[in-house]
Amino acid sequence: MVSEFDSSARAAQVDAFLKAAGWADAARLPLGQDASTRRYIRLVRGSDTVLLMDAPSVEDAPCPPGDD
Repeated sequence: MVSEFDSSARAAQVDAFLKAAGWADAARLPLGQDASTRRYIRLVRGSDTVLLMDAPSVEDAPCPPGDD
């Protein structure tokens, strides 16, 4: 079963994560996507550059731990 995805809620989660990590003021440069639900964003702050991989969970687990 595929879960409902709320992009505005996900954006708020990413914003909160970047704020907590001290990268809220970084420029965000989206990179090309692959065939999955992941997206990649290059964060640039002055001469510092890092990569953010956002991989939201959009599907329910296929088999709960402990089940066969």
